[in-house]
Amino acid sequence: MSSGFAYPQPIFISPIYNPAFYLSLDASGYLTYQYAQTLYLSKDDYRLTYIAGIVPGVATASKALVLDSTRSCTNIYGMTFDSGGTGIDTPGLKFGGITFDQSLYLSITQGAATASKAVVLNASKDITGLGYVSGATMNATSLVSGTAADFGALSIGGSQVISSARNLLNIGSISATDLIKSARTTSGQTFSSNCGTSVCALYSFLNGAQYLGTTSTHDFVLQSANLERMRITSTGNITITGDLTASGTITAGTLAGFLSYGNQTAITTVGPLTELGINCYNSIAYLELKGAGTAYLDGSYTRMCRFVGSNLTPCEFQIEVHNGSNGTTTNASWIGNISSTDLRFGTGNATTMILTAGGRLGLGTTTPSAPLSVVNAANFTFGAGSSTVYRLRTDSGVTESALGPIVYSVAANFGGYIACTAMAMTSDRRL
Repeated sequence: MSSGFAYPQPIFISPIYNPAFYLSLDASGYLTYQYAQTLYLSKDDYRLTYIAGIVPGVATASKALVLDSTRSCTNIYGMTFDSGGTGIDTPGLKFGGITFDQSLYLSITQGAATASKAVVLNASKDITGLGYVSGATMNATSLVSGTAADFGALSIGGSQVISSARNLLNIGSISATDLIKSARTTSGQTFSSNCGTSVCALYSFLNGAQYLGTTSTHDFVLQSANLERMRITSTGNITITGDLTASGTITAGTLAGFLSYGNQTAITTVGPLTELGINCYNSIAYLELKGAGTAYLDGSYTRMCRFVGSNLTPCEFQIEVHNGSNGTTTNASWIGNISSTDLRFGTGNATTMILTAGGRLGLGTTTPSAPLSVVNAANFTFGAGSSTVYRLRTDSGVTESALGPIVYSVAANFGGYIACTAMAMTSDRRL
């Protein structure tokens, strides 16, 4: 049945905005209350479906969030907070089931390492106060440390390479594109290389000399092209495998071995020498030569001096000394020509005696006609003490006598008897 009238849609003054419901009479005369399936709660269009099917303590998509009895909620995927807010005040956090220790990130000082605190660089990207640092790869443009006290140690691969005293240890090789230097303010060692008992060191003396060498009892060797070129023995002797060239003066207390150790073709000029000893160190003469007994041998003799001319087939003069003991008189010295040439002696730049290649000795002549030729004569006074001088005349066989002194021209004087198998005279005068 119908009342014959209709009710206008009511307007409710309430938080419910414009609900789509109204009153009407149906065909049987019942008053019908009709309402919308969706209830609008505010001007922001939140719907009642947001609060339907809520599980307390579990976040569900497109559902309101309701805490459980412990004021907890799970299954939240993400949250965003306004930067103008106060943040989150919570006693603890978990990430992936792991409790987050917020104490590591509280009260941090930027640029300073603190025990059990996170490390945060300062505005200059610096950090100080680090203790032990371990890393597979570490790169740095510079390393600055104030004193030895604020520098611990640096280890790589479990091996210490820089000690707390700033010593380098266990270094395989050092490669640098610029200068490697040691700057000291006092005299002392600036470099040391140890290998067993061998020690090579560099010493720097303040405003003074620099020393490079061994501090052990081993030799010091210089190389080039991976070959030994010079060796300084532990006793101070120097050996050089190549030539020695000097533009200045070589000064030595003792200069040994011009001919003792090989061919010295590079020595062209030797300045004034006080004395010279060859193969000897304690010379007792201005020039002393000592044979080794194993080199420059001529049979049982040692060639002490050898003089040759410039010709392709030169004259050769030698002085030799026997290598045997002086207890044997036949162990003699020898002087003479090796070549088959005459040996001359002279004074005043003229020949006064000659020993020819044929074995003739000439005095006053260069062409001796006999094994001994004496062609010059000199006045000699006989009976100088007013003694009697006897003369044998072959022409008469008479021996004459006269009281000296008597002067005769003689070619030779003999202190004893003259023995010969025969004698020929060109004069009959005999004294």
